[in-house]
Amino acid sequence: MKQLVTALAIISAILATILAVLPKFNLAIYPAILALLAGGAAYYMSKKEGELQKIVPFTIYLSSIALCIVIFKFISTATTAVPNTTSAKDTPVKIKEEHQ
Repeated sequence: MKQLVTALAIISAILATILAVLPKFNLAIYPAILALLAGGAAYYMSKKEGELQKIVPFTIYLSSIALCIVIFKFISTATTAVPNTTSAKDTPVKIKEEHQ
């Protein structure tokens, strides 16, 4: 059971990291959360048995890094404002002519 949960955590963490750097980065949230949950379960199981593998904390770190990348991309794309491209030179000037 521990090996199955560890394998699921590793696969999910790698998938989350790959998806985090692609343009559709918002899809990386689901495997990252799954990797954190599975990594936490594997960590708990390995602590309970007394033998801690080095791969379990690595998967937790890798999925945390993927979540940090996704959060950074969410913040950076949400705060990007479109600059005002029209300047005073581009706008037509209307001159009022007075008729007498």
